[in-house]
Amino acid sequence: MTKGKTWRLGKDFWTVLDTNVPLKIAGKEVAAGTYYLGLFRSADGSTWSLAFVEPSKARAAHLDAFEINKAPIQFKVSMTEEKPSSSLAEKLTIKFSYLKEKPKDVTLRVMWGKLQLKAPIQVML
Repeated sequence: MTKGKTWRLGKDFWTVLDTNVPLKIAGKEVAAGTYYLGLFRSADGSTWSLAFVEPSKARAAHLDAFEINKAPIQFKVSMTEEKPSSSLAEKLTIKFSYLKEKPKDVTLRVMWGKLQLKAPIQVML
């Protein structure tokens, strides 16, 4: 059901990444700015990516988050699937974590049910 589609991250409204510093997410340079986010699954179902949508294009097309699969994807960033833990994430959970000693090296995790994805983020200052 999810293969080859982009899915919204959350309920009702767009999930937004608003950054005032450039980032590198899973090796992809992401300029400072505001982005709508979704989760894209490859057509064969083997890989997941974080999908970035330009908000002005989604608004110009009068799309709400429910219609993310119709939104033009600006770019995608690969996410790595992790082994599921013994507990299930009943609600979609998005976490950013880092070590106190390395605050510019962050890990993004997306968890829902048995699905656990991650991507490294570096703050580029």
